[in-house]
Amino acid sequence: MAALDKFEARGSTVGGEGIRVACKLTAAVAGTAQLLRRNPYIEDFDFDRAIDIANDAKGKDEFGYRAEFVQLLRLAKVADKQKPLDQTGAK
Repeated sequence: MAALDKFEARGSTVGGEGIRVACKLTAAVAGTAQLLRRNPYIEDFDFDRAIDIANDAKGKDEFGYRAEFVQLLRLAKVADKQKPLDQTGAK
């Protein structure tokens, strides 16, 4: 058995397809964090790509958290195109 065929965390074992799904979701979350930070080194990654990866990584979504993450990505994509608020006179 290859090293990444099975992964155990907190007493539950994830194997095969579960690892692929978990890694993809992790990549979508990490990439989104970099987009939100406006990391200048992110070149070929955008909200559309994060949405595609997250959709592909939904897997078993017992509580709907992954679907909700995709919805948040869609909202972030729209918000990212908006003009920032002018806070020069804010107290």
